[in-house]
Amino acid sequence: MNIALVAVGTRGDVQPFVALALGLQTAGFSPLVVSASNEEAFVRGFGVSFHALNVDIQRIMDQQAAQAMTKGTTR
Repeated sequence: MNIALVAVGTRGDVQPFVALALGLQTAGFSPLVVSASNEEAFVRGFGVSFHALNVDIQRIMDQQAAQAMTKGTTR
């Protein structure tokens, strides 16, 4: 059975999906992780199939406005 796992976020959001994908592979499933393009090498490094979204979440999170938002200092 093919299963798509969609993880949109930073590395910390993607890591649990990689662990889940590895477990699914062990159980005989064919998981595909769908996430930001900058996570491709990380996911494929575990031997998990990957499909890239056309977004770089880390680049967005590095911007000043996103940093302020995560700290609750925006208005």
